[in-house]
Amino acid sequence: GYPFLCFLFGLITGPTALAGQAVSVVCGSLCPVLVYWLVLQCRREASVAAWLAGLMMSLSYYAVSSSMSFMSDMAGLMWALLSVNAMLAYCGPDGAPTAFRKRWLALSAAALAFALLTRWGYALLALPLGLAALTADMIAAQVFSFPLSSTLMLSIAFRISSTFEVGF
Repeated sequence: GYPFLCFLFGLITGPTALAGQAVSVVCGSLCPVLVYWLVLQCRREASVAAWLAGLMMSLSYYAVSSSMSFMSDMAGLMWALLSVNAMLAYCGPDGAPTAFRKRWLALSAAALAFALLTRWGYALLALPLGLAALTADMIAAQVFSFPLSSTLMLSIAFRISSTFEVGF
């Protein structure tokens, strides 16, 4: 997870603290884009809501402060968001198969694995993602768009609320 990304960035920056901070900044910068994509995956016509969700994510105190420090929170969140988005793409609009269907499933599984390696709390996503993968051919994807996105949003809300409890 996070140490592996720090190692990869360290190959570019050298053995400095800049590698870890670069990982956090890049992952934190990708999260609003992935939130935007998540909203569009759930409702194609909600482009204004998607922009607002991405903007809220980018202006969140927790997201900004976690992106500026050596914490694996934003890296884990980025992998979890990527996993959920890939699963929704795997299910396709209205449950229809997509052209790169197996690739979306592989990306979702790999991203979930990295999310788990980074922050084990994202194991909560394994059940809804597994159910979505197993039943994608039987049930329309819209049935799972709410549980997937709500589970992820609850995880984000828990993270933000725990920040206020500690007093950051």
